[in-house]
Amino acid sequence: MKALLITVLILICGQTCNVVTRSTILIDNVKPTVWSVRNELRKLGVKHPTIVLAQSRLETGNYKSRLTKSHNNLFGFRTKNGYLKFSHWKESVAYYKRWQDRHYKPTKHSSYYNFLRVIGYAEDPNYITKVGKYRDWE
Repeated sequence: MKALLITVLILICGQTCNVVTRSTILIDNVKPTVWSVRNELRKLGVKHPTIVLAQSRLETGNYKSRLTKSHNNLFGFRTKNGYLKFSHWKESVAYYKRWQDRHYKPTKHSSYYNFLRVIGYAEDPNYITKVGKYRDWE
């Protein structure tokens, strides 16, 4: 039955739509994966999505951290009162997009890595290097 549904979707949509698979249905709505986060970043128009995807993987330990599971927070965003809590991980991605739109000005920075370094995105002095390594794994 599921194979028939996928076949029908392919016939109806052709190459103009994303193919929905069983894993998409089961995972995309429950917990983040590299695939689902990448798609959400692109859907929302997040700038430098491969770098941001690498950030999410680093911040969450490949989406396995306690913060990810309890707060749906993929980027470690916090306030004076603690970490932000989202009802779904996609809200965390949307928050990142709004944050990026407010703070990132491409004309002021030579690269997105430079932007993250200049604003002090992370306390870890090796953060940019680590993000680069996660990006290299794609």
